[in-house]
Amino acid sequence: MAEVGEGTRLPDTSLLARRPWYWLGLLCIIISIPLHQGLIFVAGLLMLTVGFVPDLWYRFCLTGLTYTRRLSQTHALFGETITLAISVENRKPLPLPWLEVEDELPDALPLQGGRLDPTYKPHRALLVNTLSLWWYQRLTRRYTLHCTARGLYVLGPGVMRSGDPFGFLVREAPLAQEDTLLIYPPIVPIERLGLPARHPFGERKAPRRLLEDPTRFAGTREYVYGDSLRHIHWKATARTMRLQSKIYEPTTTHTLTLFLNVNTFPEARMGFNPALLELVVTAAASVASWAIDQGYAVGLYANAFQTRLRALQPGEDMRIRLKPATGHDQIARLLEALARIVPYFVSPLEPLLTAESYHLPFGATVIVISAAAALEPALLTSLQRLRSHGHAVALLLAGDSAPIDTGDLLAYHIGGEERWYELRAELLGESAQPLPTAVFDLA
Repeated sequence: MAEVGEGTRLPDTSLLARRPWYWLGLLCIIISIPLHQGLIFVAGLLMLTVGFVPDLWYRFCLTGLTYTRRLSQTHALFGETITLAISVENRKPLPLPWLEVEDELPDALPLQGGRLDPTYKPHRALLVNTLSLWWYQRLTRRYTLHCTARGLYVLGPGVMRSGDPFGFLVREAPLAQEDTLLIYPPIVPIERLGLPARHPFGERKAPRRLLEDPTRFAGTREYVYGDSLRHIHWKATARTMRLQSKIYEPTTTHTLTLFLNVNTFPEARMGFNPALLELVVTAAASVASWAIDQGYAVGLYANAFQTRLRALQPGEDMRIRLKPATGHDQIARLLEALARIVPYFVSPLEPLLTAESYHLPFGATVIVISAAAALEPALLTSLQRLRSHGHAVALLLAGDSAPIDTGDLLAYHIGGEERWYELRAELLGESAQPLPTAVFDLA
């Protein structure tokens, strides 16, 4: 909720220009008394009214007004609908014959229940509400937003205008309140991307408890010949009258690391293909969700920046580097990072892959998701080296066939622009047509 401020006043010269109405009205009243002219007296009263009423509304029309913008949720899945509620309350005895509220909204999200007007700002639109309020009245209007594009969106700021009943004076005040809406990228079954449902990246061995963490106690079991005496649980042994050994959680786990190439053309200066970008982001989100469900520790690295709504702190990095981890908290972090990706200030993927390869655990699975046109020989050479060091390596390629030979690397072609439009139509229940995708606000 925001309390409307004093706003911007008209220049003093404009207000002073209205002072002759007072003097002229007083002059008419003074002249009418000795002349006993009622019409001149009434004209003087009308002049005083025309001068006083606009000044009164101008000074107090925006005083005691509160403005509230509320979203039913600030995080949404792709394809969801959320409710936007806008409330204005007049907390004074002065009624408002007219009030206009302009609210900035992203034009990428369809709005139901209202009309969006164009504005000079790119990728923005204006939701204009014109209403009237009695004294101490509150009015709420609700709209429906359709989450049809991933990204971090800003709602607001806005402007509120009001004035006198005659329309002589208009006063406005900024509405600094801003709200954010984060829309996660879509998640689809990996079969829809052309990947096999079982073991898409090769067979994996059952985890062996080669190393156990003595600080992570998991329970007890019957003593087996060969167990270390240090692992005997003496209290449990005394309680059961039989030797019991401690069980510790293993420290080894399967790791899957995603490297996302945001480039969609051979060179970043050529721009980007929105459909292919959304397809590779959707593939990364879908594979990450599948891997978390399979018990993998999943990490994500991308050669792109992510949107931020605040200034960077010293030492903070806008690049996407999420170390492998498991659990629902990790998939939430992965989806949020993918939602914030913007295709600007992109660097080659190979230096990032080389730098992070030294931190990969032995036997980790490395998945590179990229547009086929953006593959580089240096990247394929690095992947070959990783495979020779014991890592499982796979490529997920979007778009046309790779312009260079991928060799004996495991590669899947997940489709091109048509595949993205089909997936989008399935999730939104629309016809598969090339529609606008994400819009990126660099805040």
